[in-house]
Amino acid sequence: MVVAPFRRHQYGGALGGAIKKDKTFFFTNYEALTELKSLSQSFDTISDNARKGTLCANPPLCTNTTQVQVDPRVQPFLALYPSPNALITGDTGKYQFPGTRPGEEKYITSKIDHYFSPNTTLFGGYTWDDAKISTPDHFGQKLQLGPSRRQNGLLTLQHLFSPTLINNTRVGVSRTYAANNLDCCATIPLLSQFGGPLSFVPGRPIGRFDVGGVNGRWGGVFSDGLNTFAYTAPQFYNDLSWTKGRHAIKTGFAFERVQENMEQQSRINGLWTFGSIRDMLLVNPNQFSADLPGTDGQRGQRQSILAGYIQDDFRLRSNLTINMGVRYETTTVLKEVNGKIANLRYLTDPAATTGDPYFNNPTFKNFAPRLGFSWDPFKDGKTAIRGAVGMFDVPPLPYVFVNILPRSAPNNVQGTVPNPANSTFPNNGISLFRPSNSQATHVEFNPGRSYKMQWNLNIQRQLTRTSTVRLTLNPLAATDCAAGG
Repeated sequence: MVVAPFRRHQYGGALGGAIKKDKTFFFTNYEALTELKSLSQSFDTISDNARKGTLCANPPLCTNTTQVQVDPRVQPFLALYPSPNALITGDTGKYQFPGTRPGEEKYITSKIDHYFSPNTTLFGGYTWDDAKISTPDHFGQKLQLGPSRRQNGLLTLQHLFSPTLINNTRVGVSRTYAANNLDCCATIPLLSQFGGPLSFVPGRPIGRFDVGGVNGRWGGVFSDGLNTFAYTAPQFYNDLSWTKGRHAIKTGFAFERVQENMEQQSRINGLWTFGSIRDMLLVNPNQFSADLPGTDGQRGQRQSILAGYIQDDFRLRSNLTINMGVRYETTTVLKEVNGKIANLRYLTDPAATTGDPYFNNPTFKNFAPRLGFSWDPFKDGKTAIRGAVGMFDVPPLPYVFVNILPRSAPNNVQGTVPNPANSTFPNNGISLFRPSNSQATHVEFNPGRSYKMQWNLNIQRQLTRTSTVRLTLNPLAATDCAAGG
């Protein structure tokens, strides 16, 4: 048995020191990783007999066969299935090949500290993480790329007004880019050809087949869809801590602006579905689906998040502390930067409604109280009883709508036609689409407040100098109250 090669190289370095003596200091670190991992690819393909129309009558033994007349229109597509080079079972066989998955990642982190005075300090940090990976498709006919990049920057200013009053201000920005299914490097020219007699959708590369009983598939570039995401979020936080007598009070507020740009295309090249190999050879499709030409999968989500809180840790007795607090968090209603909002507001509507608002804002009353305690009943420092209960809001943030916002008519026109006519294969399936075939996504137009209630209780007792016992009650199934969809 030959062990498939695996290679990995990891290297880096760090540098730090003083920029100004006793005032300003820096540190930076660089790391890189390159990897080549071998893959043992094994997928079903069409047997040589089956592609000639000789099908098993009693699979998997195949002691008897039956002959069908292969439709000449499917012949060019059969050529895209490689011949089996491993075990043949019935009308399929395994196609195996040694693929490789190269990848690389580069990572930088750096920080700087500056002391204005014993009471005022500044901290800055920055991280950069860049990665690339490529994977062969089922038959090694093209590569699918998956790049990603993440950057984070932070500035923190801390000031001590007095030993009992401390303020902390933070400003930061987070940026992320990621993509998948970025096809390239097709080894068969047909797979990267835009337009042509074999295209399922005008002006697009060839699509793909889904055939019952065959898990291997070919496809033109981007036949598995296209996904890119770019996320930017500037943030501002301020926290104030004040100790006064038996009270330890913390209060603060936060602001975050979310800017997320994405492109999602799921079936831009079209997809023909067949229930079996026999149906494929005779061109008896049971479904055709595609994104119509001109479908727009680009969206820019925008939203602002505002929050504030106050908490008091009140030492009611020498052996009893009460934690009391409330948090308020509200968001603006999600907007699309170019006005591409479409929502089937009510399931009985005949069509999606375009334009703002996407939904009515359910977050204006998001006051979330929290209450807790810590009690030493015997005042000996050996027993502690702690408990807490709190309400935690779940605001409707952009990640909820990533797979919804881009996929609604009329801006995105994707449809499915069941049992399409044989005569429409391979490139007239688009002509079958009607408005009733298009999909419209539904977001609850008048959602209720979405929140979670959570509580816990634990008792801890020191038995000896080196051992303790602890009993915890912390239900996994917290109450989830969400009236929105």
